[in-house]
Amino acid sequence: MDNMKTAICIVKEGLSAWWDEIASLQTIVAELKTELASLKEKNDDLEGRMRRCNVRIAGIPEETGLSSIVAVFKLLKEVLSLEKGTLINRSHRNLTPKKPNGKPRVIIAKFHYYQDCVEVLCQAREQGPLRYKGEPIAIFPDYTASVARAWAAFSDVRNLLRGMFDTG
Repeated sequence: MDNMKTAICIVKEGLSAWWDEIASLQTIVAELKTELASLKEKNDDLEGRMRRCNVRIAGIPEETGLSSIVAVFKLLKEVLSLEKGTLINRSHRNLTPKKPNGKPRVIIAKFHYYQDCVEVLCQAREQGPLRYKGEPIAIFPDYTASVARAWAAFSDVRNLLRGMFDTG
């Protein structure tokens, strides 16, 4: 019996040490979760700020040269009837692989000046459905994935509110 009591005491001491270790590890994990959430938030903020001067242009056929800076400048000037020139730093197709259904990838254009980006987006919104060589195109801001998901979550409510104000 004494041997059994001694063995049980040793096991209790071992378990106590392990419980203390688990408690300290749980505290560390909780701190790391908080830090990770903070870093994710900062990363999303930085990515959003980086994309601030970007627009996405959808519906342009995937032909050679149609995503170059000069081609995008001419396209915007033609479609939106812009009077002044806008300075575009870069433009390229979305980096996703080509779609098997033949739908063209989106062009991403980065403007040098934020005011030019805002002007292009306002003109695109005001002029309604846009067409390029008879085909419909869309020009919209380049949001991060998390912001796009947040916007999509409210699309039903937004459509409902639009319907209320259109009929009322």
